[in-house]
Amino acid sequence: RAPLASAVLLGLREQLDPERNEDFLVTGTVHVLSISGLHIGILAAGFWVLLRTGLIAERPLLLAAMSITILYAFLTGLEPPVVRAAVLIVAMCLARLIGREAFGFNTLALAGIVVLVYHPASLFLAGPQLSFLAVAVMILAAPLLMPPPITDPLDRLIASARSWPERAFRYGVSMIWRMWLTGALIWAAALPLVWLRYQLISPGALVLNLLVWVPIAMALYSGFAVLLIGPLVPLVATMAGRVCDWNLHLIEATIAWGRAIPGSYFWFPAPPGWWVAVFYVGLAVLALASQRRSMRLWWITLPAIWLLVALLLATPAGKARTEVLRHAAEPSTSCAADNLPGNTANEPAALTCTFLSVGHGVACLVEMPDGQTLLYDCGQLGSPQGAARSTASLLWSRGRWHLDSVILSHADVDHYNGVPELLERVSVGTFYVSPVMFELPNAALDELAQALDSRGVAVRRLHGGQRLSTGPDVRLEVLHPPRRGVIGSDNANSLVLLVEYAGRRVLLTGDLESPGLDDLLAEEPLDCDVILAPHHGSRRSDPTGFSLWSTPEYVIVSGSLGFGDERQAREVADSYAARGAKVLHTATTGCIEVRLSASGVQVRTMREGEPVR
Repeated sequence: RAPLASAVLLGLREQLDPERNEDFLVTGTVHVLSISGLHIGILAAGFWVLLRTGLIAERPLLLAAMSITILYAFLTGLEPPVVRAAVLIVAMCLARLIGREAFGFNTLALAGIVVLVYHPASLFLAGPQLSFLAVAVMILAAPLLMPPPITDPLDRLIASARSWPERAFRYGVSMIWRMWLTGALIWAAALPLVWLRYQLISPGALVLNLLVWVPIAMALYSGFAVLLIGPLVPLVATMAGRVCDWNLHLIEATIAWGRAIPGSYFWFPAPPGWWVAVFYVGLAVLALASQRRSMRLWWITLPAIWLLVALLLATPAGKARTEVLRHAAEPSTSCAADNLPGNTANEPAALTCTFLSVGHGVACLVEMPDGQTLLYDCGQLGSPQGAARSTASLLWSRGRWHLDSVILSHADVDHYNGVPELLERVSVGTFYVSPVMFELPNAALDELAQALDSRGVAVRRLHGGQRLSTGPDVRLEVLHPPRRGVIGSDNANSLVLLVEYAGRRVLLTGDLESPGLDDLLAEEPLDCDVILAPHHGSRRSDPTGFSLWSTPEYVIVSGSLGFGDERQAREVADSYAARGAKVLHTATTGCIEVRLSASGVQVRTMREGEPVR
């Protein structure tokens, strides 16, 4: 568990595998992996306990607390949430040293000024926003979270007469209740922001954050002992390392248990950003009026009303209504760098193919004029979560929660590894694969098959010559591979799909290369309007021969432009451009939308990227 220890103690998450990251994210405990106010607070709490014991003089202890807090903030990279926590702790320690009171919102405002001066962009980042929000909630709810003092003499006499086991039990129950209440209030206040940023709701966090609190503290203290004392006393390093490892194991086991519980988290389209802003404006108004007894009932009533409206706005009907209102308020435009809206009332019926920017990978959403949807591939090289999130976000932005069909071109992970994650976010009707997709199973394919089986998704095989049943005027035909496949790699057996509507054609090619490419080029030439460049625009895809065979007007390259890729991308783009095609690369233009209609072919990009050639 060394990678997890590096993340928890120092914020170094590079060695942590994506699956672990995802476990913490979906269960609402990802703050454990990001160095934040929680870590600084636990560190400062240790000094506070020492101060309460009286074993060390107050002044040197406060000076040591400030010094180590500042040192730890620098050690962990001075992330905005850490800077916020460090400023709060230093301000409170300074106030105690000079005998002054540190008012909560005053010190929080000071921390906000320091963070904005140091890192102005943090105003728009989810981490700092959640960090300040959590502290503001704790300051606001302090009367509920702090045990009230016993002022009545009779009550003090009764309390002092209780046995020590009873006093310890009462104290323990009170502490657990207040710890849970603290977490619950922060979770409720952060819910709209987390929902907006991640389309995720994690009710399991209400329990898990309480369960992992003690092991997190123990892991941090023992981990700090390894870092600070271990180099001087190896025996301490060994013992502290074991304690840290045990607690990290307990955290992992608790998170895994929590994720496996049905309903502990679920993905759900977020409400509009303006409605989330309404929540926090209302929260601020309630906070200002909180002294009035008549306002207390509204703390439950208004959030409940907000949540009901948010759920309605997040449904497909609500999304569609919001989109219509937005387009009605915006002036008409034909800018190429549009924000990729769906069909509007002023536009003819169209078939839309959207090529997502997923790095080295492919994800293409096909939306039929009658509302049916088809997804061609969903994967990327590296973490599978990225392709799944991008695809789900696009679907939800269009008011869709269901895919009628998914077609996987072949058995390369950068074309399908996002599917298991995607199945957690949306439902799928039918799944189509090439005839040789599962002939040579591996761990990734086994995970895919298990995900499909667990959700009862029907899997069917496609081969050249078959057509899919679609709406009127839409033709979906498989051109390759043949029923038994071809001799060669998975790439050579890529499933090639022709999409035709209103006399316009889009050709989706996967990673097609020889000998499968040779078989396709031996067929009668096919005049296409748009093609997906085979194999992410590789030289091995014979761009010259393929462009002569398909004569495209537009060529979409779905891939990345890492070190050393630019030269090959330019050469391939020149080959297509020499035959009159315009080349667009998702690495430079972002998401690309192709609309086929009776009026022609319209291509829009998410941003104005520099052309490859």
